[in-house]
Amino acid sequence: MRRGAVSAARSGVAAVAGVFALVLGVSACGAPQESGTPDQTARAKASAKAARTLSTADLKALTFKDGEVPQAWEGAIDVTVRDDTADTDTFPPVSDPDCQRVLDISDAENAPAVVDQIFNWKGDINPGGSTLAAYKGADAEHAFDQLRDAVKSCRSFTGTGYFGKYHSKLVPGSPPHVGDEAVSFRVENPIDGRVRNDQYVVIRVGTTIATYSARNVNRPASFPFELIEKQVTRLRNAQRS
Repeated sequence: MRRGAVSAARSGVAAVAGVFALVLGVSACGAPQESGTPDQTARAKASAKAARTLSTADLKALTFKDGEVPQAWEGAIDVTVRDDTADTDTFPPVSDPDCQRVLDISDAENAPAVVDQIFNWKGDINPGGSTLAAYKGADAEHAFDQLRDAVKSCRSFTGTGYFGKYHSKLVPGSPPHVGDEAVSFRVENPIDGRVRNDQYVVIRVGTTIATYSARNVNRPASFPFELIEKQVTRLRNAQRS
């Protein structure tokens, strides 16, 4: 299994050092559901079929640059292009297949083009992360359908990471109304009497799936929504060009 730059940023705590077996946490709160009305969803899926598939170069061009993220330190925004030929760390699948599916899709495990970005926030030792994953044809829709169903089923799981075994709980949340479809969830990881919250928002924009993560301990965390909106707009415009 691959572990991208975002996954690496999420590491560093025993309980989740492999929670994704590639990633280790999870995202913003929200009961899995599609954004908008059924008619809006149908129109969004129809328009997605006409959207072009973005390349790795396209995705990299759509990442945030220094000066665009006032919440992050200047010079502390890292971008990594996934390379399937690179050496990766592998861990056994987690105990629940649906939970493993959540982790795999959120981390773009099977996407042909993936770019990860890490954000080192001002006044916060916990970094944020994003993953942009481009799919071919209707593959993004199919992957998102599987993700939504898996989020409904996954509640807790155990796994093995860098620091041994861990136990995590998945808590669905309310997804934002952005993109064509969105889900959000939080993974709680007990660590030395405290609870680490890894919160994720996963959004489909045409043929692309974007994942945004934030982390905190003993309290909620959230990725800046204005950045999500800005990048979703970029993804949509790029697929129409």
